[in-house]
Amino acid sequence: MTYRDYKTRLEALLFTCGMNQRYHQHLQHQWACWDRGIRIAVGIIAVIALIVAIPHAASESVGLAVATIALALAFILNVLPVGEWDKLHAELFHLWSDLRKDAVLEDHKACNFDFDDKMRDHLTDRLAELTTKSECLSATEPKANKELLWRCMEDENESHWGKGIRTPEQVEAERQRRQNPATNPASVVSAVG
Repeated sequence: MTYRDYKTRLEALLFTCGMNQRYHQHLQHQWACWDRGIRIAVGIIAVIALIVAIPHAASESVGLAVATIALALAFILNVLPVGEWDKLHAELFHLWSDLRKDAVLEDHKACNFDFDDKMRDHLTDRLAELTTKSECLSATEPKANKELLWRCMEDENESHWGKGIRTPEQVEAERQRRQNPATNPASVVSAVG
């Protein structure tokens, strides 16, 4: 393996980490909002139920309706593990963040290498370790929301490649443009300068 191969694999790992960070951050926020919303609704309904429970404060049908709504919300709060989903995605976000931090550190260490040199064994071992961590994290992932995951992939592409470059096809076109000196003004200037 050359440093160029090492760098390519490290960039793929960084991309995977970034995409998963975005994904879990979004889901953690979503489930935290749902959890808080359900808890607030239960509290509000409980207060209304207390008021309605006072004799002559409301009709029996209103009291029954409020009690039914309170029961349904309490059931949802206790049966749907919304709080657990919030914690799961928060934990996965932190794990992907830690892995990305380690990969960024390795990426910085590799900045001064000649890309055509042969890899040092300890770097290959470290890349294998980071890749194994990534695979283990991927194995613990719950079933993905494919639409959200795709959007997170596009967001990660755009953050890396530039505004408006979101799809794999656009990334490949930009990669080709950057590698072709005739269409990349920056490389022409640096070649002349």
